[in-house]
Amino acid sequence: MSYAKYEPALAQTPLQDPYGQAFLRAFGLVKDAYALQARVATSYRFPDFAPPDALAAIGAERLIDQGNDPQLATPETSAAYAARLKDAWNIWLKGGPAWGMLIALAAQGYTGAHVLQQNGIDFSLSGGNLVMTTVPVFRPGDPFSRFLVYFPTAPSSWTNIANPPTSSTLPSLGELRKLRRIIALWKPACALCYGIGVVTSGGPASWGQVGAQWGTGHWGGSITWFSATNYATWDFPFADAWNGTLPGTWDNAAV
Repeated sequence: MSYAKYEPALAQTPLQDPYGQAFLRAFGLVKDAYALQARVATSYRFPDFAPPDALAAIGAERLIDQGNDPQLATPETSAAYAARLKDAWNIWLKGGPAWGMLIALAAQGYTGAHVLQQNGIDFSLSGGNLVMTTVPVFRPGDPFSRFLVYFPTAPSSWTNIANPPTSSTLPSLGELRKLRRIIALWKPACALCYGIGVVTSGGPASWGQVGAQWGTGHWGGSITWFSATNYATWDFPFADAWNGTLPGTWDNAAV
């Protein structure tokens, strides 16, 4: 029974006339409106019933971003996003290993990303399946917990690559920060990412040493490096640190 009917039914004799009934019914209507809002708000906790703004809140709580990066030709629909949020437990079972990170990157359209681990294993996706390729160690002597993320070919939306990024370059600073967020969320807690690299010319890097410099030479293609964090670090990019040539702004990482 609604409050609009329940309230008048409890009326004392002085409020049993039409005016008293209307007065109490008005109070009941207000309570019904608040009760409806409470029920609807509770249903919004479930992805199947949540509107887009509620889906964003659920995604923030479950640390799963909607696919809306400029790299995607068509942004992820609310229905598809809701389905992923419902599957959060299974999705996060892959958190930590490179597989989970690559899946999270692919959800934003970065299907060509690679994760190169210091132990000489290059991880990538093919049709959603994990591909593992053995390559030479790219920085001998460093712990196996180090890794880097790189793109053998530039993502299609990256048409004006520059480091540090500006308001007119692509990828934009916003895109880089999203990539950094994904890496930070999905990497193992004990692991350290050297940086984000993209091959801008020439063939893929050789010997697994993506962008590694030797004197004035350069093994593999020409690569632009971005820091894996929003903060400057002494060890980025590792190609410059390898060469002992630290730029004046702490490896150009102050972005």
